[in-house]
Amino acid sequence: MGEDFQETAGDQDEQIIVAARQVACHACGRGIGISGKQPFALFPCPHCQARLTVPGKIGEFLLLKELGRGSLGATYRAFDRHLSRQAAVKVVRRTVAAHPQQVSAFLQEAKAQASLDHHNIVQIYSLHREQERPYIVMEYLGDGSLSDRVQSGPLDEPAALQIGLALAEALGAAASAGLLHGDIRPGNVLFEQDTPKLVDFGLARFLTPSPQLAASLPYMAPERLAGQPADVRGDIYSLGATLFHVLSGSPPFAPEAAADVQARQQHPAPSILKVRPVHPATAVLVDAMLAGDPQRRPQDYDALLALMRQTLQRLAGQFVPTPATAAPAVRVAKPRPVVRKKKADLRLLLLFLILLLLGVALVIGILFFAWSMNRTPPTTWEP
Repeated sequence: MGEDFQETAGDQDEQIIVAARQVACHACGRGIGISGKQPFALFPCPHCQARLTVPGKIGEFLLLKELGRGSLGATYRAFDRHLSRQAAVKVVRRTVAAHPQQVSAFLQEAKAQASLDHHNIVQIYSLHREQERPYIVMEYLGDGSLSDRVQSGPLDEPAALQIGLALAEALGAAASAGLLHGDIRPGNVLFEQDTPKLVDFGLARFLTPSPQLAASLPYMAPERLAGQPADVRGDIYSLGATLFHVLSGSPPFAPEAAADVQARQQHPAPSILKVRPVHPATAVLVDAMLAGDPQRRPQDYDALLALMRQTLQRLAGQFVPTPATAAPAVRVAKPRPVVRKKKADLRLLLLFLILLLLGVALVIGILFFAWSMNRTPPTTWEP
């Protein structure tokens, strides 16, 4: 360990994280000794009383704040001391790391995602191990998740569909590289300003019973719940469930019903029209993505992207609310015909026809005169 850091005892899953011995206060700038404190503990600056956090450390990365915790482990906002940039670090739980086959598969999935270069996929920077515990260093995005954005209410249709289109393009690029996502939901869509990015590709196979798994169930395709092999149509279903959520404000299934495999297979997701009066084209798109039978969904991302772009074009042309809950129709006044212009055009056409007829008559007259002169015999004079 570096001279500024020491081992700390703590959660069994976090014993590989160490705490700094000294920090500088962000308010007064004075150095503070924090030997013996736990990583991420809060304490007041003894000089100015500003609230400070004990940074943790793993490898060469300072861990500044825990961002979330799930089946695989915890994710932290971190600082890369070598490259002087922010990053996100996901540390795999000890219980997961205890299974070498799972760790190997996990690292293969992470390497596959690292090979992807798409502006709507979170970039993985590097993979590391600390005391046989793998951790992933990836792009840090500080503008919240799609789940955060829908907490205040549904998004408008164009914004929701543009997000869906961007995610479908990213999923299509990943599928071309042989990579499925497996856990598409609002919480796995992060933002860099207004650019959505998918995170955690291929990690769904490592989920164990946890709040994170429970959060994934309302978006999971029924065939996935039944244990059938995953394919792109399962991801298309999950993307459709995510669109349903951002358009309506809630997922297509309540959490208590989401895990009922038999009910999910017998009763498909409700139509989006039952919860929000969206454009008919939007309803067709979302309902197709949420079809209970995988054969009735778009079969690949080319088909899905074509349907999404067509929906956006129709949405841009004219908004047509559904008849059941539509607001009173707004009549669009038709432009008056420009009578004067039509009359002027008619006069010009008439004048052209008259001149054409006169020209034809003149040509015929000249030809007839020439023909007559050729047939008249010469006149003779007698003395």
